Amino acid sequence: MKIRNGFVSNSSSSSFIVAFSKLPESAEELRQMMFGDKELVASYDVPAKTADLAEIVFQDIQAQLDKLPHSRETLADEFASEASWKVYERREKLRRDRDGGYRRSVRNMTEAEVAVREKEWEEDKIARKQLENQMADEMLSDEGFHGKTLLIFDYEDKGDTLVLETGNVFRKFPHRRISNH
Repeated sequence: MKIRNGFVSNSSSSSFIVAFSKLPESAEELRQMMFGDKELVASYDVPAKTADLAEIVFQDIQAQLDKLPHSRETLADEFASEASWKVYERREKLRRDRDGGYRRSVRNMTEAEVAVREKEWEEDKIARKQLENQMADEMLSDEGFHGKTLLIFDYEDKGDTLVLETGNVFRKFPHRRISNH
């Protein structure tokens, strides 16, 4: 699970699991695979040279070659943020229904109420892990991913990687985007 420590800004980040039928042998080959003959792409009116983007992605590919193939557990862990939000939203709905919409701080709870909350946290941890595994299994059973080399990329919406995070640059490949906020 990706957890931010310290100062957290309004920037976002996303993980991408991308399926490659064939790994590119150069940044130029990757540029052709990703963008064809386009020299520039943009996201939020921020232009980027496709050669520069392909070079970043190519370097990220090279950095993970010795880790391939990624294990199912590694792939499932990529879904942690998305699974956490789904489990949290479900739990909050149950609490609102149970408590009449009143949200209480743990500091204001009785020992018995804290014990119930701790039990819920443990249940949620199990539910989150099950959902991560389910999401990974669904992706792996998808024919777009089956039998292909799966690579993991993490990009944020600032600097050189803004277009990589927000510009749908992997649209020509089977892929999953997981928002890490």
